[in-house]
Amino acid sequence: MSCLASVVDLLVDHGGALCAGVSLVLLAGCGAVFVCRHAAERRQLGLLTALAGGVFLLLAVVPLPRWQWDEAPGLPSRVAPEPALRAASDDPELRIATLLAAIDELVPAAEGPVAAPALVPPAAPTRSWARLAAHAYLGLGTLLLLRTVLGALRLRRLLRSTQPGPQELASAAGLPSGTRLCITDRPLRPFCAGIRRPCVVLPRDLLAPARRAQALAVLRHEAAHLRNRDPQAQLLLALLAVPLGAHPLFWWLCRDVRFQSELLADDAAAAAAGAYARSLIELAERANPAFAAVGAVPVFHRQSDFFRRLQMLLQRRGRLSPAPSRARRALHTLAACAFVAAAGSLFGVPLAAQDPPPAPAELRAQNNRLRAELDALRAELQRLRASLEPGVGAPSDPMLSEGAHAKGRQAGPEQDRQAAAKGALLVPEASAAPGQGPPPAPAGVPVLRDVPLLRSLFVDTNGDGLPDQSVTPVPEPADRRPVGAAAEATADLATRCLDLQSELEIAVATASEIQQLAAAGTVSAVEARKATVHLNTLKRKQAIVQRLIRGEIEATSSELQWLERMKKDADKTERMRLDMQMQRAIARLEVLRSVQ
Repeated sequence: MSCLASVVDLLVDHGGALCAGVSLVLLAGCGAVFVCRHAAERRQLGLLTALAGGVFLLLAVVPLPRWQWDEAPGLPSRVAPEPALRAASDDPELRIATLLAAIDELVPAAEGPVAAPALVPPAAPTRSWARLAAHAYLGLGTLLLLRTVLGALRLRRLLRSTQPGPQELASAAGLPSGTRLCITDRPLRPFCAGIRRPCVVLPRDLLAPARRAQALAVLRHEAAHLRNRDPQAQLLLALLAVPLGAHPLFWWLCRDVRFQSELLADDAAAAAAGAYARSLIELAERANPAFAAVGAVPVFHRQSDFFRRLQMLLQRRGRLSPAPSRARRALHTLAACAFVAAAGSLFGVPLAAQDPPPAPAELRAQNNRLRAELDALRAELQRLRASLEPGVGAPSDPMLSEGAHAKGRQAGPEQDRQAAAKGALLVPEASAAPGQGPPPAPAGVPVLRDVPLLRSLFVDTNGDGLPDQSVTPVPEPADRRPVGAAAEATADLATRCLDLQSELEIAVATASEIQQLAAAGTVSAVEARKATVHLNTLKRKQAIVQRLIRGEIEATSSELQWLERMKKDADKTERMRLDMQMQRAIARLEVLRSVQ
C-alpha cells in the first residue's frame, strides 16, 4: 500500500475525530482571543492557538491510548484476522490452514457455525463521501504548500533584483542592526521580509527628497515589524495553513494576528513621528499593489483594514498596552499545552488493541466469507491434484512436441509412457476417488507416497481430500524399524532429487529451444506454452523435494544429537548399538547434503 493510500485510509477512519479535536482547540483559542482587548496579548494568543492546532494534529495521528466513545460492553475483545490472512502465502494448503484457524477464531464469537453460502465475487469498491472529503483535504493542503513554496521563490527572485539603499536613511529610521535596505524599480508597496537576514524593500520613487517623510514613516513601521518578529510569525502561519487550511477558524486567527501586528507597528511608528497618519494616507493614495509572499509584511493589505487602523490611530489618545509579561506568557503556554493534551486524550487515532470489537453480525459475515474462500481453495486444490494424475490432463512432453513439429519424428510407446509418468511424481492418496484405491503408477516409475519416510505426510483421517494437519503420525521406535528402511528411503529420496535435477536441466534446454522455434514460426505457440508449463511444474516438484530434504537433514541432525546424549549413559553393549545407529545417521546426512 502506498503512502498516499495509507494517509487517505487514516483520514477516512479517523477524520471525524481529528476534525472534532482541532475544532475544539481552535474554538477555545478563538474565544480567548475574542475576550482579550490588548493588541499584543491578542497577537500572542492567536499565534499560540494556531500552533496548538498544529501540535494537536501531530499528536492525534500517533496511535496512543485514548478514550473510547463507542466501546460496547459485553463483547469479547477480538481482533479480526484479516491482516494475518493477507499475510498468508499463496500456497493453497497453507492458505487453507490459515483460513481454518481464522474460522475457529470467529465461530465462538459468532455464536456457533453458520452454513457457508455460495461463492460470490467481491463487489467493486464504491466512492464514499468520507474518501472524497479526504482527497479534497489533501488536495487543498497540497495547493497551500505549493503557494508557500512559489511565494518563497518569488521573494528570493525579487530580492536578487534589488539594489542597496542609502544607509543614512536606514540610520535615521532606526532599523535594527543587521537589517538591509533594498531598493526596487517595481511599483510595490514597501514591505519587510527575511528570517535570518532581515531586509526592508522600498520602491525607488520613495527616495525622492519630497517624499522623505513618507519613507521615514514607512521604515519606522517596518522596523517595528522586524522587532516584533512578524516575518517569522507569518511564515509559521503559512506552514500551519497546510494542515489547518480547511478550517475557517484558522483563517480568522490569521487575519486577526496580522491586524494586531499592524496596530502594534502603527503605534510604534506614530510614537516616533507625529505626522505618521498623514504619511500613510499619502502612501495609500498611490494604490501600489502589495507583494504577496511568505514572510513578506507590507504596510497594508486591504483597504478596509487600513481604514480601521487609521481610525483607531486617530481616536487613540495614548499608546497601546505593552507586551504581556513573561509570567503571563508562560501561563498562556501552559494552558495551551494542557488543553492540547486533554483534546489529544479524547480525539485521535487509538492503539490497535483499543479498536472496538466487531459486532456479531460482522463476525458472521466474515465467517461466511472465509468459509466460501475455503471451499474455493479446496476445489482449486482438487483440480490441481487431478491435473497431476497420469493420463488425466497431464501436460504433453515438450520434447515430443518439438520433435513432432520441427523434425517430423514420431513418438514411440516408450516415450509416451515416460511423458505420462512425469506428472505422477507427487500424487497424494487423497486425490483418488472415494471408495477406490490410489491410481496405479506406471511400471518402473515410483512415487513419493511409496517411500516409507514420506508416507506419513499424506495422512487423511477426515476424508476431505486434504492432508490432516491436526494428526501427527507417531514414528515407529528406532530399535523396532527394519535396518534397511531408513537407508532405502534416503536412497529413494536422493535418487528422485537427482532425477528431478537432470529432468529439469533437460526441460530448461528444451523450453529454450522451443521458444526459439516458436519465435521463428516453426513451432506453434501452444507447444511453447506446454513446454513452459512443464518446466514450471518440474520447478515446483524440485522445490517440494528440496524442502523435504532440508527437513530430513534437520531431523537427522537432531537424531544424532539425541544419540550422543543417550550414548553417555549407556552401557557397553548399548553403546555399540548406538554407534551403529550414529554411523547410519551420519551416512544418511552426508547423502542428503550431497544432493541438497
